[in-house]
Amino acid sequence: MGSKYCETCVHFENDVGSSFFRKHGECRRYPPRHSSLLFWLLTKGGGDWPDTRADKWCGEYKPKEETK
Repeated sequence: MGSKYCETCVHFENDVGSSFFRKHGECRRYPPRHSSLLFWLLTKGGGDWPDTRADKWCGEYKPKEETK
């Protein structure tokens, strides 16, 4: 996989339930948001981070720090 994909971004949180072929996760660049008034009412004001695939990218990319 290339270097500037969600999977290698500091804001990407991998989903434990991802399959081998399609890795999914959440973009945590910004605080959780609600997607609609109905969602907000059902979750009592809660929100969620956007779901994304590990092989996608965006202009907010920031590489993960290498741990030594």
